[in-house]
Amino acid sequence: MITMLQKQEIIIKAFKEGTSQRAIAREMRISRKTVKKYIEEYNREKGINLKEGIINPPKYKSTNRPKKVLKEQVIKYIEMCLTENDVKRSQGNFKQCMAGTDIYDGLIERGFTISYPTVIRYLRRQKQKSKEVFIRQIYKPGSSSEFDWGYVKLRIGGVVKSLMLAVFTSAYSNHRWSKLYVRQDMPSFLQSHVEYFELIQGVPIEIVYDNMKTAVAKCTILQSDKKPTVDLLKISTYYQFKYRFANIAKGNEKGHVEKSVEYVRRKAFSPKCEFDSLEQANEYLQNKVLLLNEKSVKGKSISINEQLIEEQKHYSPLPLAPYDYSIINSYMIDKYHTISVDTNHYSVPETIHSSRVNVKVYPDKIHIYDQENETFVIHPRLHAKHQWCISLDHYWLSMVRKPGALHRSIAMEQTSVQIKKLYNEFYQNEPKVFIELMIYCKENDISIEKLKNATTRCVLKCINSPLTSDKIKLVLQSLNTQKPKEPLVSNNIISPTLSETISKHCTEQLTQIQKCFR
Repeated sequence: MITMLQKQEIIIKAFKEGTSQRAIAREMRISRKTVKKYIEEYNREKGINLKEGIINPPKYKSTNRPKKVLKEQVIKYIEMCLTENDVKRSQGNFKQCMAGTDIYDGLIERGFTISYPTVIRYLRRQKQKSKEVFIRQIYKPGSSSEFDWGYVKLRIGGVVKSLMLAVFTSAYSNHRWSKLYVRQDMPSFLQSHVEYFELIQGVPIEIVYDNMKTAVAKCTILQSDKKPTVDLLKISTYYQFKYRFANIAKGNEKGHVEKSVEYVRRKAFSPKCEFDSLEQANEYLQNKVLLLNEKSVKGKSISINEQLIEEQKHYSPLPLAPYDYSIINSYMIDKYHTISVDTNHYSVPETIHSSRVNVKVYPDKIHIYDQENETFVIHPRLHAKHQWCISLDHYWLSMVRKPGALHRSIAMEQTSVQIKKLYNEFYQNEPKVFIELMIYCKENDISIEKLKNATTRCVLKCINSPLTSDKIKLVLQSLNTQKPKEPLVSNNIISPTLSETISKHCTEQLTQIQKCFR
């Protein structure tokens, strides 16, 4: 390309040195026509207030110039590929559209001689012609909130985990709410709504979603054909809000929450991403979001929280009781007397003799009911795959018939440290005695600490004698019937009858111990 300095040199050589145009072209190694155009351009513009040598570059008529590589057949093939892409987008197959490199490979396979940059330039020009124009919207207070999920990776308890970030954003005030979940499932979806409504103390007129599975049961291209999930219908009816689904691949239709997911994730977890537990991470997130809501948005002089106060005047009132966000299902009891929820097993009490139980699944726990909905147990919800959550208290009756199964059972492995320590220290060789004593303690509301004390006393007194359940029960009964000791010290002065009291107390203890071993 001819530089400004070269243009000046051409003009100077032509008019001040008298060099011919042909000689200038030969010396500068450029076309003689180019030299001629610069000189003619200069002659035409001399009357205009221009400095000598500073002229516009020569203009060439390229409109009618035939395209060397972008021939009609090449353009026809590219347009055919673009039309196929439009059809795939209309069917929801966005990830199967042809990219520029795929179109270029197709041209090469068909024998066309063309460069990849030429194809990309043509595609860019075509895209510019069909560039979408966005219409800016305004929202009234309390009219709309938007919901979306986002991914975040955190180190929880030393383990890297992929968690789900639920985010609500008000379209008017830009007020944000966010919480971390292990799963993007229906209980988490429903709980996020309940907690958001409780926080803002009201219900927006409308909530906008994208085409997530927890909100849309039937996803179609036409908005009128989309069907909400049953649970979205239930919670929207309970709280009396409208729902709207964004068009496919139209994140701009819920742009507030789209930006909020990225904004909250970056502001909260770019400075810190290691936590001891999920509860600690959520507490940290809540504090960060609270600080973000104290700021003001562009063009507003008041904070986001102050705008929320204005919105609350337009929200629908909350119902008297919050929505039960559990998912209720019926599950079959298997041969291990457990139920399987999301590939994980949870123990069911042996007192439930029916073949099926009703289960309420929450984001962090599950409730198990019998068919009459009377007996129930609560398990923490497992989020890994093929895990077992077994309570030893659910299997004592079977353990009586199978005492040898206690030692290596999952129930024993998952029981409390206190029970495992007591068993390993005293009852490894006497599992049947241990089982009988545990049932006895459960029936009589005796603590593990008292059972340990009674066992220790028996072992110390009967070193060479085997432990039996009857001996331990007698000691437990004596511990429960002992009278409280009378105070031996009053006002820091030792009682004059101290020796008599000690002697009497020792005599009573010896008498009770002798009765136990008769």
